[in-house]
Amino acid sequence: MLLFNQQRGRYIEKEQWHPKQQGEWQGESYQLSISYHNPTELIMDILKYGSDVEVIAPESLRQAVREEIEKMQEKYEKNQGESQDLRLRSGITTPLHR
Repeated sequence: MLLFNQQRGRYIEKEQWHPKQQGEWQGESYQLSISYHNPTELIMDILKYGSDVEVIAPESLRQAVREEIEKMQEKYEKNQGESQDLRLRSGITTPLHR
């Protein structure tokens, strides 16, 4: 079960993730329930929505997404200085912005 914020939910309710998916609005959030066998592809789909989505259940999927986010965070924290060095060596002198 995935819970999307209102802005993303308006988009998600028009998508088909699975032929037997079930979606409904829960106040200002959109709740999407889908079945899956292998979580790898689903985790990639979840991560592309960033903080606009939260895995509510099952706990195993929630934990798998949490672990992937932790790995991403470690990579960015660990390589912060290395990334700056690489940008300088590549001739990029301004910081990267969103």
